[in-house]
Amino acid sequence: MDIYNLINSKSISKYCRKRKHQFNTLETGILIHRCKTISIEKKIAYYNELINNPTLYPNMTVKKRCNIDKDTTAIDLIKQEVDSLKFSLDLFYKPDENAVFTLETLELDYRSDERWFDADPIFKTLHDVNDYVVEEVVTEKEDKAYRISKKYLNEDHKHITLTYKRNDKNDFELFDINNTIPWEYGGETMYHSGIDGICFLWINVPTPFKKGDIVTTANKGIAVIDRMCNKSKRFLKLIEDGRCDSSDMNYSGYYYCDCNKKIVLDHIGNYDEFEYYTEELKGFDRVLKAISSLTTNKIHLNLFLDAYSYIKAEETVEKEKFLFSCYIPEGLKLAGLNKVFS
Repeated sequence: MDIYNLINSKSISKYCRKRKHQFNTLETGILIHRCKTISIEKKIAYYNELINNPTLYPNMTVKKRCNIDKDTTAIDLIKQEVDSLKFSLDLFYKPDENAVFTLETLELDYRSDERWFDADPIFKTLHDVNDYVVEEVVTEKEDKAYRISKKYLNEDHKHITLTYKRNDKNDFELFDINNTIPWEYGGETMYHSGIDGICFLWINVPTPFKKGDIVTTANKGIAVIDRMCNKSKRFLKLIEDGRCDSSDMNYSGYYYCDCNKKIVLDHIGNYDEFEYYTEELKGFDRVLKAISSLTTNKIHLNLFLDAYSYIKAEETVEKEKFLFSCYIPEGLKLAGLNKVFS
């Protein structure tokens, strides 16, 4: 396997490859788990490659930490992950009179945003839902993904969900499994595997980014990086002490928040998914360029405030133009607005 191709960010992948950064066995397992571009089938194959090649991927001790209740090894955690995936698949396909199936499809809504839609209320059997998928989903080119949930009657929190996505060949492949049902491993009842579950394991992936860089994120759109957790000595010490998990693999930065219509400083998402933003900033997004320049001391605060006020006023005028669409040019001229709307 090419370990660098497992990194979700192409920018970071290129950076790590150039540096010839080495990932240990546990880190490689976590990269496999986090990778969004390979199917579950491919992940299981890669996990088995780690398990069956001790010379290339030597086992290592993993100490007890906030999300691991006892000392263990990297290979045992990876074995748990494989066992958990196989358990979920076996249980999903096992006939059960006390379960039904639901289906959701990922489509674009009226705002051209991706959104999950209920495809049909309830399917009694897996055969029924698969027939529907073949007839109504596979043939619908706008459907980018679908997920089938096996839900147990009268047990609200008991379900298994399989998510299928279109691959580069326009075929659907299984890319994600979500299971809320405990399973047995080594004589113990497990509620989540070593790598999967509520608390994921931390991995320190080197990044080429620096404060002030403008990047694209998975959930905040365009953002300006402010604080980088994996480049903080204090934070790295917390990681060494086992006090952090993957929810802390998060950079802070500035982005436009649509909910309150302003620029905010907050977490901007998993840093191993960032890419450099290389397009021309337009509209109100131009403010991010000013923020980038201010945070890297390239412009003075006064220039930033004036630029922010100007861009905001310009965008307000642009959005309000529709109010005058019902007026004729002569009326706009008499109102002194002919140059604004010419």
